[in-house]
Amino acid sequence: MKKTGTGIKQTILLVFLIGLTISLFAQTKSETKNPIPVVWTTYKKVVSTETDFTDLKAHGVELINMSARDATEAREKLELGRKWGMKFHIGLPEITESAGSVREAGLVPVDALMIGGVYRGKAIDRHLFQFKAGRNKIVIEPPVYHKNFAYTANSSSIGKAGKGEPIGHYYPDMPAPLRAEIIVPLKKFDGKQHLKIIKAEITVAQAGTKPEADSVTPEMPASSEISQRKLYEITFDLTGLEKALLDHVGVAVYWPYHGTNKYWIFSRGNVSATAESTKQALQKGVQKELNKWKEANNGTFPLDVVAAARIGDECFYISGHSHSTGATAVSYPLWEYSEPMIQAFHQHAGEIEYPRTWGFPEIYGEQSYSWWMYNLHEKTAGLIGLAHDEIAKTAPGLKLFRNTTRMGIFDFSNNFDGTGQELLTRNLDIVHLDPYPVGAGYSEAIPRDMSYCAGLARRYNRLLIPWMQAHVYGQLQHVTPDQVDRMAQEQWDQGVDGIVWLGYGDTFPLVRPDSWERAAAFHRKLANGMPPKPVAKLAVLRSYNAMALSSLWEKDKLRNPADWLLQQFLEVWAVQQKKPYDVFELPPHSTVAELKILKKELKKYPHIVSTIPWKGALEIGSKTNGTIVETSGAKDFQREFEKQISSRGW
Repeated sequence: MKKTGTGIKQTILLVFLIGLTISLFAQTKSETKNPIPVVWTTYKKVVSTETDFTDLKAHGVELINMSARDATEAREKLELGRKWGMKFHIGLPEITESAGSVREAGLVPVDALMIGGVYRGKAIDRHLFQFKAGRNKIVIEPPVYHKNFAYTANSSSIGKAGKGEPIGHYYPDMPAPLRAEIIVPLKKFDGKQHLKIIKAEITVAQAGTKPEADSVTPEMPASSEISQRKLYEITFDLTGLEKALLDHVGVAVYWPYHGTNKYWIFSRGNVSATAESTKQALQKGVQKELNKWKEANNGTFPLDVVAAARIGDECFYISGHSHSTGATAVSYPLWEYSEPMIQAFHQHAGEIEYPRTWGFPEIYGEQSYSWWMYNLHEKTAGLIGLAHDEIAKTAPGLKLFRNTTRMGIFDFSNNFDGTGQELLTRNLDIVHLDPYPVGAGYSEAIPRDMSYCAGLARRYNRLLIPWMQAHVYGQLQHVTPDQVDRMAQEQWDQGVDGIVWLGYGDTFPLVRPDSWERAAAFHRKLANGMPPKPVAKLAVLRSYNAMALSSLWEKDKLRNPADWLLQQFLEVWAVQQKKPYDVFELPPHSTVAELKILKKELKKYPHIVSTIPWKGALEIGSKTNGTIVETSGAKDFQREFEKQISSRGW
């Protein structure tokens, strides 16, 4: 790509206009109640610090990301920020995907464990199987990440094929499983579980062994990931269980995952969010980063420059591409089955068994699923709260944020990677998400995703500062000026408190300088006054008792669709009709005191929609447990909800 000449020419032109533009921003910028600037961008050098910062300031950007290796470099960065009047956000360490950080803190990592794998061409974490009474021996594949190959290896330490070969059909470098269980329902759930859990023997299969229905298809290219794969044999005895529900048997294989150096997204080793060593390592890591900037500023944290801190991106635990059409073999997978997490589950749910296969309340019962998912979200969000507490000790006033979406607000990845939107909102200062509008699948991303998170920001009085696209990745394209206008208006309509561009150094200012100028016009609008906050007349009660039951089954088929049906209602309300709502993510059980508070809060909403029985609410998805819907029929459901909204005068 011939960036350099064009980029420098455009930058020189901007420098000529610098005095005029800065003057314009000085005239239009009004006082804001926000404690931090309203226009941010991620930053990488284009020409030089002087030229780039001049350009950024001229276009109304007042905050960029910044890192420093040590206190000496941090001191230099602080001088830079003060010279240019530029504020920074820094990065705090993630912990759930960084076992090495636990070891560096002098502590022992506790592996987070997943349930995943493939039998008969199906992911064992979301399918049940039929077996005969007596002894059985089956062959399973390791957990599948993508139906084809997701990535190209970026490391040369791979084997004969080396750097550049396809990877990511399986989770790369998956270690051996720790244990396996067979879950046999003696009869269906009737208020109690009737499960027999059988310990199975698991061994490496002999060379030449073939699975019954291989997830590796003939058209997939040669890869050392496939040629060197390990299959496993699981042996178990179902003697005497002739009267059990042998057509509803679950297979659970427990795996640690230590990551790989072949591609960055696979992390550096997953650790338990509940383990004490994880918590202590996070506390130490946060304080180490904060103290670096504190030392650089002669003993006090430099809040005049460092205004915010980002802790993590998207997932707490890696999840597979189960959203892809035809991805029947792809594991979610199910996280997280360490001993501390299992103990935490039982503290919530009592003695009931935790779920090993997702989507079958007729086997495990509703509470098993809802408490498992809520517990996972509670523990991961608790780590963010722990980081927030550490900030309060060293840098009170520093604003904490995290990117909390991936693939869309309702995508299964968010749930199964440990992301609970409301629980995270409680522990963050800024509601921050990345609804990209340009490219395949993103056409209505902003009204869909932002309407959900904007409601949470309003309810908890948090700043709402989302990411906006100024980069390319995958099928995304460089945004045009018209697309900048569209993004800007859609974000304005949500009542944002600021925006973050992702980011300077690509689309802006090199590839689309015209779009960069259009962005500056939006920045001037924000400087003149922030948008009004929408007032929601609709309260949405989204219960974990429905949310946790939804499960992808076969191609385009969804089991237990109540929560998905709620999503179709919101597609009409928020995306098609452009109306705001406030969502309440309800735990599996609420105390009398909690219900009293909720009832009082709901009095201000004329309309309520709910996935649980609630007086005066439009209930969605009642009696749908155990049923299946075709997701291709979403438009039909949306038309029905449109009629209901109209008939109720909402």
